[in-house]
Amino acid sequence: MISMNGKKTAWAAALLAAFAILAGCAGNGKDAAGNGGSPSATEQREATPASVTASGETPAASVAPGPEASASAVPSDEPTESAASAAAPSAEPEDERDTRVPGGTVEYTAKGGAKAAKLPLFGMKQVTYGADDGANAYKTVPDQPLPAVGFDIPPAQQKALAAYWLDIDARGYALLMLGPAAWTKASGAVGANGSFGIRLENAEDALEYLATYDTAGGCQGCAISSIGLYFPELAKWADEQGFSVEPSGEAPYIRAKAYGKHMITFEAKSDKAGYVRLGAAYQEHDGGGAWFRSMTIQVKKASKPLAETIVAYYTKMYGGDEGGEAESSAGK
Repeated sequence: MISMNGKKTAWAAALLAAFAILAGCAGNGKDAAGNGGSPSATEQREATPASVTASGETPAASVAPGPEASASAVPSDEPTESAASAAAPSAEPEDERDTRVPGGTVEYTAKGGAKAAKLPLFGMKQVTYGADDGANAYKTVPDQPLPAVGFDIPPAQQKALAAYWLDIDARGYALLMLGPAAWTKASGAVGANGSFGIRLENAEDALEYLATYDTAGGCQGCAISSIGLYFPELAKWADEQGFSVEPSGEAPYIRAKAYGKHMITFEAKSDKAGYVRLGAAYQEHDGGGAWFRSMTIQVKKASKPLAETIVAYYTKMYGGDEGGEAESSAGK
């Protein structure tokens, strides 16, 4: 997330489970262990005011669930009433194929403050709040223009990218994520324990998706088990905390590189030939408690450069500390 002060402060089944856990938290007000949670002091440090989101550095969140095939993407075995209906491109109502809400634009600036790009900003119609008692006036889009974000958008990709915004809680924190502009299905969830995430999907191809997940310091079990899985060198530590990693020692990616002290970028096995899946994961496990966030994006191979830019944005805004990339032993 971003603050007004401009400071930055799992296997496919595990990936799918991440968003399910988040949705569960949103639905029953409990974390994965069945306990109510609340954001830690670390969240206060990194959170971003909802009404004003970026200032020099931007946000994005975390674990990406694997692609969940939507009803519209699964061919029906039922006989159609006519050739015309069989030829229809989609039985899904148009308003369900575009679940975004226009919210103006966001400027992204290159190094030195030079204006790099102005991207469309979208909120989401489909957002679930686990702690919503009706007293909080959550916003779908920001109620005022956002400050410029310090990230260089490649000129050739400016028309292919958009900003996606999620209001996180009544204190004014929000998430701002970069994603493909052509993907019209967008949803989000904020759990009662503070965890949150978004999912973007290509309405024409459910295998193309982006998903983020952030424990936000709330669900310690979720964070510790994810840290042990994505950071094999911390699997023993996770086990000592009572959260064994299964299958032991097997990371959910093919290869990974370290980004600073707390983050990795990775490439994972795609769900189908002709696609690539990239992502990043971040961890903290100091005395203030465990924190985990990650993002995953899967696209057709031709769109890999766009996915790489989105991952680069995420690492810059959520890396926790700056640092050169170094080969990691994880995932080799």
